[in-house]
Amino acid sequence: RRPIQETNKLRILNLPRNVTSEELKDNLIQFGEVDCNVVKDKRAGIDLNIGFATFTIPAQAANARNALNGRNIFGEDRAIRIIFARTQEDEKAKLHIQQLPPSITSQKLRLLFEKYGVKNLWILNSRNINRPSQYQSKFQQGKFAFIVLNDESQIENAINEMNNVDIDGWKMSVEKQMPKEEIELKRREKKAQQARQQADYKRQQANQQRQYIQTKGVDVQIYEAGNYA
Repeated sequence: RRPIQETNKLRILNLPRNVTSEELKDNLIQFGEVDCNVVKDKRAGIDLNIGFATFTIPAQAANARNALNGRNIFGEDRAIRIIFARTQEDEKAKLHIQQLPPSITSQKLRLLFEKYGVKNLWILNSRNINRPSQYQSKFQQGKFAFIVLNDESQIENAINEMNNVDIDGWKMSVEKQMPKEEIELKRREKKAQQARQQADYKRQQANQQRQYIQTKGVDVQIYEAGNYA
């Protein structure tokens, strides 16, 4: 597992519906000066159940996380989850490495990217690692990694020079990693959009049903009263 990096910014998950930024701040201000933001779907105003809290120093954020993580603080049967959010600098200077050989080590990978200035890295096994090898493609048998560089300006150089480099017969794939927060927000926004589309579809179906009833000479009001009373 990669080490937890303490920052001054927290990501709060599983917030109850309709919790406001002000209410979130009221629960966190005891740990230090803090700015809070609860994320909503801009088009529909739907609560995405994610909040962000930025403290002055990492120690304040750590105290808040230690005290409130896993607790129900909003009067509902809903425990919140608090994790450290990565800094914007780390998110902008992050690489996603795929198609690494099973033999790769952190030391070897660090040496390969050393000239670009490695701040942090971690290697993960494929999700299919426990499947028998005969049922896996070569890609599924490999490993993948994330590397945070000291300087965002080195991202392009690392991609241009290291992408498709051969390591023990494996052509390494190197690309810039989209920030996790952005991925999560897009996923939740897509879910909210699907909910809106489903609601629109149901309304269309109801309208079509009413039109069909009208063409059959049935009084719509009597029909609805009989079916929805």
